[in-house]
Amino acid sequence: MQAIGRRTEGLPLYLVHLSDELMVWLEQHPQRTDQEIEVFFEALPENLKLFIGQQFSRLPAETQVILDAAAVAGSGFSPVMLAAVTGCDVLAAEDWCERLAGSRHILVCPSSSYYPERRGSRRYTFIHAYYQKLAYERVPPLRRTGLHLAVAEWFEAACGARVRNLAVEIATHFESGRNHERALHYYRIAVENALGKHDPHAVSALSRRALAILEHQLPATPEYARVAVELYTILASAIQMTHGFAEPTLQSVFERLLHHEQALDESPHRLPILWSMMGFYFVCGQLRIAEQYAERMLAAIGGMVPLDSLISGHVGKMGVGLYAGHLDFALAHFQASQSLYRPELRGMFPLAAIHPIILSLYFSAKTHCLLGLPDQALNYIEQGIAVAETDAQPFSLAFIQWGEIVCRQLRGEAELTEAACQAFISHADEQGFALLSAAAIIQRGWALTILGRIEEGIDTIERGLILYWATGAHLSETFLLAYCAEAFLISGLPEKCSSLLEKAFQIMESNGELYFEAELHRLKGEMLRTSNPAEAERHFQQAIGIAQFQGTRFQELRAANSLAKLWLGQSRPESARTLLEKAYSALTEGFDTRDSLEARALLAAMADGSLPDTSN
Repeated sequence: MQAIGRRTEGLPLYLVHLSDELMVWLEQHPQRTDQEIEVFFEALPENLKLFIGQQFSRLPAETQVILDAAAVAGSGFSPVMLAAVTGCDVLAAEDWCERLAGSRHILVCPSSSYYPERRGSRRYTFIHAYYQKLAYERVPPLRRTGLHLAVAEWFEAACGARVRNLAVEIATHFESGRNHERALHYYRIAVENALGKHDPHAVSALSRRALAILEHQLPATPEYARVAVELYTILASAIQMTHGFAEPTLQSVFERLLHHEQALDESPHRLPILWSMMGFYFVCGQLRIAEQYAERMLAAIGGMVPLDSLISGHVGKMGVGLYAGHLDFALAHFQASQSLYRPELRGMFPLAAIHPIILSLYFSAKTHCLLGLPDQALNYIEQGIAVAETDAQPFSLAFIQWGEIVCRQLRGEAELTEAACQAFISHADEQGFALLSAAAIIQRGWALTILGRIEEGIDTIERGLILYWATGAHLSETFLLAYCAEAFLISGLPEKCSSLLEKAFQIMESNGELYFEAELHRLKGEMLRTSNPAEAERHFQQAIGIAQFQGTRFQELRAANSLAKLWLGQSRPESARTLLEKAYSALTEGFDTRDSLEARALLAAMADGSLPDTSN
């Protein structure tokens, strides 16, 4: 009954006809599927089609002319519009609208409803969308095209500056009226409006409609190539926000973008193109290609490098350094980007899916966590949130908020991670940020497992991994898989833990994402702790060596904790104490993190002789 109510919108005549046909259809289709039921509700009952058609046919010829114009006008129209489009007298058009609205057989006039072209001009609509649909289908194709064009031109003439607010409607009429140049003009305005509202879904849909006209209806000229480059750049950013930076369809978008760019001597969108393509290859896990785009942003153009390009290039190089495990290199490029940036420059990146400075602050936060400076990491996250809130760009804000979840997870704060993920996932789903939502689902699964909600945690992780891989993303995969492996190990699922670790090592070897290599070896050692202590020790030692080489004190302390517990179980307390004291004494902050608390507890137990249980 709810489906019937939604489809009929409570219209009594429609309700009766649809209910009668539904009973007959259900008897004829006892094994119906949900999809077949949806198809049924999309169709208009045949007897109702006949009844409405008879209503239209009984109208006088001059009234049917106005009916055609009303059907083409769409969801709403005024007597002034109908008179202008058909050439009839405005009073006659108003009389026609009033009579049909008064009987409520075909039209309605919502109370206090006025059309934008002038005060006092009432706005009418068809009584139901199907009335408009059937009336529209009765209009011959050539006449329909002419009416669409007339409606679009009327909007332009009558609505003045307010045409920008009606850009989608006007563009649609021009497109149906086959004036493709004007349709493109208004679709571009509609895209600008959607950008101003930070609505990437609308930006994507409208850009695609504009590009369809450019690609199929307009000549291949340098001017249109310039417009195509702009629209493809905007589309790429919108897709990266809504589907993730590694969305497979981006490949074809970039191919068309570069095709049109070749027709230009100089592209004003060079930076956003390079930035979008760098982001694509980054998240696909192809760090070497991403670095090439970062280097192109740093390259001189006509003897100089624009400031926005310099900043973006340094941020790109920083990301490459971080994920390759070269933390000092990453920090050097972070400092270079920060030295160039000023708050008044925040509007320099209008087409970027994520603001480069916000991305740099996220990279910096993650780098500082790895360096064993987790308190400073949270400070960088706070700076990023402040910039994002000022910038009022929803995706940038969501990204840096997700960055806080990453830092909380690295700190081992399971309760805070779980609570933050739960709130974040809801917001990301509402905004349509698929990649960020998928990553947060995985992270929530880890937190649930650490908190003892094993079954729920494992189910959440497995669901998140499916969603994450569906986006085509591979960047930071070793990080996510490491935490998934830890959760599986804690849950008593060593086979699944081993499978994920093997996958993570393969990814590390193939794309050079080395920044979590030490943690992967530590987890391998934890998995072998009982079955093969000697091999476990080898992996723990390897983890410590890699962490020291990379300067990631966070991973060094984690591996030292694991090895110290192994040695304590082998009655080697002095070796354990020496190892742990060295790793713990190197810390200058972050004394409330999970790993710091565990190290301090182990040292205290060794000091008073009450050795802890080191079996897990």
